[in-house]
Amino acid sequence: MRRSPLLLALLFALPAAAQAADGRIADWSGGNAQVMSHSPGGPVTIGDIAADGTVTLALPEAPPMPQLLGQTFPSCRDDGVAIATPETAAFVPTSLFASRAGVELGSLYLATDAQVVAWRANWGQGETPLGAWMQWVHVDQAATVTADCVQTTYTDPEATDAYPQTTQYHVTLVPGWNLLRFSITSLHTDPTGRNHPRLTQVEALVAAPGDAQWFFEVN
Repeated sequence: MRRSPLLLALLFALPAAAQAADGRIADWSGGNAQVMSHSPGGPVTIGDIAADGTVTLALPEAPPMPQLLGQTFPSCRDDGVAIATPETAAFVPTSLFASRAGVELGSLYLATDAQVVAWRANWGQGETPLGAWMQWVHVDQAATVTADCVQTTYTDPEATDAYPQTTQYHVTLVPGWNLLRFSITSLHTDPTGRNHPRLTQVEALVAAPGDAQWFFEVN
């Protein structure tokens, strides 16, 4: 089986078909700030944070410097058939952070719990929890990503413990902003007792789910 690089789930934005995830960041003490997203052309302002932690989004109609959907989601199939259709769709992911007066304060996440945020902030290292994180992305046309991407993952340097790690993509995108949900729904426990992601399911939603919360991590 061919390896499929798990998409770095950068985090934020919104579709015409999806509703905004305005809400409040728990334990926010950063005062008034801006919600920014990293982009190839430099940081883009996409919202504001009030002194009490309330988040209000104002997403741009046409984000700058898109990449190709097919390059973002390369084929993981043995026969090389594309999993993204059309591959030439312009795709913009987002990576949220809080900023004040041009100074980055830390990263923003929309997720189901703090354990998922800690795992994401640590680039997927450490103990893996069950749970989900959200990401808004932009496409310039209707598109789909459909595949069960499986790779053999080893949990130790000696390669004595291996398991199939699967990412299931069942994603239908509408033109404009779309909300993706990445859900870790099954775990593999290695001989030391540490958990690793066995199954991650990726889907597009029409609104932020009720179990999603805002989190802030200082850089």
